[in-house]
Amino acid sequence: MSEKTEFADVEIRIQSRQDEGYPIELTVNHQQEFIGGHLSPDLLDWIPSVSPTVDGEKLFEQLMQDDRVKQAWAQIRGQAPKRRIRLRIDADAPELHAIPWELLRDGQATPPEAITADSRLPFSRYLAGQWEVLQPLEERPIKILALLANPRNLDDYKLQQIEIETEKEIIESAFLDFTMGQVEITYLEPPINLSTLEQALHNNNYHMLHIVSHGAFSERRQKAVLYWADSNNRVKLVRDSAMADMLARLEQKPHLVFFSTCQSASRSPAEAFQGFAPLLINAGVPAVIAMQDLVPVKTARQFSRVFYQQLFKHGQVDLASNEARSAVLTEELPGGSIPVLFSRLADNQLLGQADPNSLAVIEHEPYEPETILIQEGSFLMGHDPAEVIPDHETPQHELHLPSYRIGKYPVTNAQYAEFVKQAKYQKPSSWGLSSTPPRGLEDHPVVRVSWFDAEAYCKWLTGVTGRPYRLPTEAEWEKAARGTEGLTYPWGNDWDSKNCNNASQHKRRKRTTLRLSVTNSHKRRKKSSPSTTPVSQYEAGQTPYGCFDMVGNVWEWTRSQWGEPLDNDFPYPYQIGDTRENYEFSNTRLHRILRGGSYENNPLDIRTSVRFKYAPNSSQDDWGFRVVLDINAKNNRG
Repeated sequence: MSEKTEFADVEIRIQSRQDEGYPIELTVNHQQEFIGGHLSPDLLDWIPSVSPTVDGEKLFEQLMQDDRVKQAWAQIRGQAPKRRIRLRIDADAPELHAIPWELLRDGQATPPEAITADSRLPFSRYLAGQWEVLQPLEERPIKILALLANPRNLDDYKLQQIEIETEKEIIESAFLDFTMGQVEITYLEPPINLSTLEQALHNNNYHMLHIVSHGAFSERRQKAVLYWADSNNRVKLVRDSAMADMLARLEQKPHLVFFSTCQSASRSPAEAFQGFAPLLINAGVPAVIAMQDLVPVKTARQFSRVFYQQLFKHGQVDLASNEARSAVLTEELPGGSIPVLFSRLADNQLLGQADPNSLAVIEHEPYEPETILIQEGSFLMGHDPAEVIPDHETPQHELHLPSYRIGKYPVTNAQYAEFVKQAKYQKPSSWGLSSTPPRGLEDHPVVRVSWFDAEAYCKWLTGVTGRPYRLPTEAEWEKAARGTEGLTYPWGNDWDSKNCNNASQHKRRKRTTLRLSVTNSHKRRKKSSPSTTPVSQYEAGQTPYGCFDMVGNVWEWTRSQWGEPLDNDFPYPYQIGDTRENYEFSNTRLHRILRGGSYENNPLDIRTSVRFKYAPNSSQDDWGFRVVLDINAKNNRG
């Protein structure tokens, strides 16, 4: 995220109507006040021309028609070339929201300033309130819930069906250029109504809502509605107040709601969305983007794409809105003034700086292990007592872990070879006389590495990448292997020998080899013995998070201590923060934990809760490791 630009904070406040008109005040940086004149009520009869430029300058002149206001603005413009402009319309003057303020253009500036499309003048409509402003979002991915409301009987209301695939294309095109892993888009399944929306928001903390819907406004009732659906996916009108009330009841509210008008709408939904936006702001949503007229397809596509892209660069919602509007004007697309930003953010900083290591997918060097993000949360660790379950696996208990990244695969021979080459480290004995891995085994897990070897690799990897790598703790390994529900195997609770490299597979191979030997007795029989397999071979055996080979193939070293060989110094329940995770590099008597089982083991010994201990200076043909990238540390160790 780019460095934040400093802007002078300029508030233009238009108060409730009096006999002379609407009083205007200008405030700079919450301190310097300029009491202006009055805005004429004649502005309510605004009629646009065919020229947005002419309209923008005319609208600005009417806003600044009082000499005191005009002089104050000129003084502010001279003092602060970069200004964060908030147009604050008092709650008891809602009629002024119908004015297309997004046309504002200062023709007296040199050069003229398109106020709502200039990156030096981020602009928003500001609605003040008493509730506490949320802190900028730093977590990633940003979760976006998209609502495409398309009831099957829209034609009964003389409305065209929404082209779902077109709307999805518009949404997804906005995120094509983003860094991988920053955004997660979910489409709410139809029917789209307040109940399904509320349930989705209860089940998942969505950061943004992107809504495509027909709308209307009742002059008689002064209510805005959306054409959503009942349980049979037939039209059911949703009032602006009902949606606002539902969001107000939620403890976790979206940080941004983006209303995108339906591209096939047969009427302007302007007032409908204007009615929703202020009420949603008052319900506690920090920022809302709405449309004040029917927006052309190309304009909506360009505005949303650039808005979201710029938002993820600097996090400032008003600046992103101005930059998106500028892109629309540069392309000479119609309707550049149609999108409207309502905001109640103190500095309009919607997104904060995210740790790049916390993205769902991160870029990495060719020799650097690919890692999977495991989000903060609780999981079930261990096993309930049973006749065949060792005591050191019990009892099963719930454990809460912070976010971390873990290797998608065990460290391979090819990845370890780069370490051997760069660090001039001793090669594994499994490579034989060669200084490089045996041909054809480059993508197999490295074996014949001790705990100390694995530690040395992590230390080297940290140094060459600048990222804090280490071995996983037992708890981190187990959560990544079994998910949050305590699965017996990564794929579920039922054994399937085809999902991993295990002893039962090798028995089948031996029987097959014997049959072939009998059939082709004239041929020399080749010896078949258990061995490792490529780390990406068993796709069906992935964990709930997408990790491979977490049971079978090779045992994997963890950071965690068992303790003295004959003692279980660290029994369950697992205690985060005790000395089981301490580093004692010189002590070979303190056994370390291995997890996952290998190609030599049967189902009982390759469950996700199985624990195996051995001296840290030992190594075997079926022992390897995978890494953790610690996103809560800054290259610190121990």
